[in-house]
Amino acid sequence: ARQGAAPRRAILAKVYCISKGKAGIAYFDSLGFMQDSSCTTVVTSTAPFYVPENFRLSIYPNPFSTETMFKYELQKPERVALRIYNLSGQIVKTFVSERQLPGSHSVQWDGKDEWGRAVANGIYFAQFKLLNFSATKKLALIR
Repeated sequence: ARQGAAPRRAILAKVYCISKGKAGIAYFDSLGFMQDSSCTTVVTSTAPFYVPENFRLSIYPNPFSTETMFKYELQKPERVALRIYNLSGQIVKTFVSERQLPGSHSVQWDGKDEWGRAVANGIYFAQFKLLNFSATKKLALIR
């Protein structure tokens, strides 16, 4: 390795993702950071690259300072889970963990954990899960 150059980290995972409405591939290194990708949503699925028809999960604003809104749409009745995780993989907040009817849904997050305490500035992950589909988006909280 060159002197002063950052050591290269091994690629541990190759996952499918969505970027600007198109399918793509993202690579995660040994520290869990995405490399060489403009992906906005990481997708995991038990079916071969299953993405629900017209899937949309929007988070606005992002980054945020006081609150942010999650919006998603269901095409059919589904069991839904929407959780926020910190960088250590710990659940910070669970918003939804229930069967929901088709249609538009929204959830607002005020930057507080399950116990009503303000969380620290930083990067968080919103995970949206259906029966055989999962999408994860990165959030930035800057107060």
